Amino acid sequence: MLKPEGQLIIEDLSIETFDNNLGKIFRKLLYHPYSAMYKHEEFLSYLEKIGFKIKIKKVFNPLDFAIL
Repeated sequence: MLKPEGQLIIEDLSIETFDNNLGKIFRKLLYHPYSAMYKHEEFLSYLEKIGFKIKIKKVFNPLDFAIL
């Protein structure tokens, strides 16, 4: 539960995280329900739909550092 005007910080991976070459390797090696993951914009839309106001959004892909 948040106080009125409280802030919530969420960090999660979206399906786009696994679109680059390294991510594709992880998809083959690791068991994970990738098809159930949200796309980045779908997740933000869902949060807004349930009443959250997005004030700041930052996109960071931890797998982008690798060039394969």
